[in-house]
Amino acid sequence: MHRGSQPIFWCVLIGDLHGISIHEMDQGIDTGRLVYQRVVGYDEKETFREIYIRTRLAIADGVGVAAEKIISQRIKYSTQSDCWMKAHHHKQRDALKLIDMLPRKWDTSVKDARAILAKELELYRVRILDECRSFTL
Repeated sequence: MHRGSQPIFWCVLIGDLHGISIHEMDQGIDTGRLVYQRVVGYDEKETFREIYIRTRLAIADGVGVAAEKIISQRIKYSTQSDCWMKAHHHKQRDALKLIDMLPRKWDTSVKDARAILAKELELYRVRILDECRSFTL
């Protein structure tokens, strides 16, 4: 689970399931009831830019679907899991540091990025596992 700056980048780089969520607005940030969710698949041969563009198109489609459900009063809300609310919050500087290490920046394939950033990814995984150990679900 990736929140904060560049969640698409982190999700794809780490190899996690990637998707979009549209939720109602409430007093928090990204804390409202879910209106729509969809998985956005990717292939490691794709570049981050290609995945980002497809994700933005999926968001636009999802907003249309959600709006139609709300207007027609056929909406079925679901709540976000506690796990999501405890997801790691990424800082912009961390993503930008890694992106700067990629020879083609956003136009680097996922496969190449994972190879280039292997050492940094291992350090990241250790840090995240340490954080996760402190969570109680």
